Amino acid sequence: MQAWCILPVMSPTTQLRGYVLVLVAACFWATIGLFYRALVDQFQLTRGVIVAYRAGIAALVLLLYLAVFRPRLLIVHRRDWLYFTSYGCIGVAAFFLSYIQATTSGPLAVAAVLLYTAPIWIMLWSWLKGEAPSRRKLVALSLAFVGCALVADIFNPANVAVNGPSLLFGLLSGLSYAAYSVWSAEGTRRGYHVWPVVAYSLGIGAVVLFAAQPLRESLRPLHLPGAWPYLLGVALGPSLLAQTCFTLGLAQVPTANASIVATIEPVIAALLGWLVVVPPEPLSGWQLAGGGCVLAAVVVLTRAGVNTPPDARRRRGLYQRPRVANSDDV
Repeated sequence: MQAWCILPVMSPTTQLRGYVLVLVAACFWATIGLFYRALVDQFQLTRGVIVAYRAGIAALVLLLYLAVFRPRLLIVHRRDWLYFTSYGCIGVAAFFLSYIQATTSGPLAVAAVLLYTAPIWIMLWSWLKGEAPSRRKLVALSLAFVGCALVADIFNPANVAVNGPSLLFGLLSGLSYAAYSVWSAEGTRRGYHVWPVVAYSLGIGAVVLFAAQPLRESLRPLHLPGAWPYLLGVALGPSLLAQTCFTLGLAQVPTANASIVATIEPVIAALLGWLVVVPPEPLSGWQLAGGGCVLAAVVVLTRAGVNTPPDARRRRGLYQRPRVANSDDV
């Protein structure tokens, strides 16, 4: 089986490439709101149906490509099916559904802030595994979290009317987003190429997402030809390309760092709302300050990763040697 894996220690150039890939993924994710707005407002599709098609179309396109051009990459070890199933059910389906419920059951600001607790959960997980966070990483995490809260306009009283369901689903979205990030990196560490990791996780997630929707609602897009450009756009951009870039980036930078860098997504989304949406969504001074905090967090992390000597990175145990694929286990 052809393996695509990470090296024990990454060069500064490779790390920088990894951070760029994570930033590209965040840019794609920032466009999700534009697609959702069109599909909900113009075609009255439910968000649950949208995310089901989003995952399903992306998985189908990638699986068909691999089946025709790279069939050997589709081979999976028997012992790894539990990983792929967990990733698809929790890292994709539960993540997509919980965030949708968080945004529809309470204020968007609260949902956004709770979603970006994911870097905190990832850092706690790393600490439990024996990797204590550095002071620089804690500073970057604090800047990113405060920045996300400001971008979400948390000081607006109308945005912080928290209720039980919105709090529950918001926390679940943060936890499942953390699982999504950790499991995205785990696939390449197990020796798999990034494409089957993305294809199987999205495919399994899509099955769960469609199963959670009423059949009548799931069939509605088939009778709405005008909705398909938007469905294809949200599937190929924020789903397929974003997850591919994010998974590739996770093979080159630590998961906690990548999750912090990805908090630039709401900043870009706010800018798109101001530049693209008609009428424009205004940006307050607090939101601009929040964007500055997130950018500062990105600079702190990327400069730290690129400037850290290889020996220091090895001592800190930032990278793990992946398990080499063994054809006897297939």
